[in-house]
Amino acid sequence: MVFSILLFIYLLILSYDDIRSNKIPVFMLRIGLTAVCTWILAGIFIPMPPSEPVRRVMTALLGAFPGGLLLGLSLYSDKVGKGDGIVLMIIGATESCSFSMILICISCVGLAAVSGILMCFHKVNGKTRMPYIPFVTGAYVFLKLYEGGLFVT
Repeated sequence: MVFSILLFIYLLILSYDDIRSNKIPVFMLRIGLTAVCTWILAGIFIPMPPSEPVRRVMTALLGAFPGGLLLGLSLYSDKVGKGDGIVLMIIGATESCSFSMILICISCVGLAAVSGILMCFHKVNGKTRMPYIPFVTGAYVFLKLYEGGLFVT
């Protein structure tokens, strides 16, 4: 729970930077990667059954895989930012692969909806670069609220 709140605050800061300058500061990415590596290593050294540390590391790597695919895509296309892929790797390493995939889907739907609305009002065109991390933050909050049972009747 505490780590989810810290990750949310981290995403809010990244969202502000992404909206303001369309870039994510490298030092913020380093902070996030350091925190996640520390979190994973701390989980390994907690006394537990011998197979549990391997499972935790494999879960983190599998969760980071969708963000890694996005990072790989950013190397071949200028449409996707490298920072976006790294941020999704950070989120995926702390959550599961399915959480990461659902997060990417919801954030892309949100980005497409907002872009479509802005295109209808002639505020943007097909070449306009939109910040992606605010949509990731919104999808993260939505999924955490859904996970916590807020939408269950």
